[in-house]
Amino acid sequence: MGERDRVDVPTPINQEEWPMPMSKDANLHLIRTEALNLRAEHVWLDDLCLR
Repeated sequence: MGERDRVDVPTPINQEEWPMPMSKDANLHLIRTEALNLRAEHVWLDDLCLR
């Protein structure tokens, strides 16, 4: 993904020690909500674990 298409986002997943590169049009809250709606307990997105 090119630099123009991504944004670096600090996340509590890694205690905000380093920013996570993420697509500008992605939203972690929406991804988490959809995963919970599907009754998922753990979701892995590349190197990211959302609980």
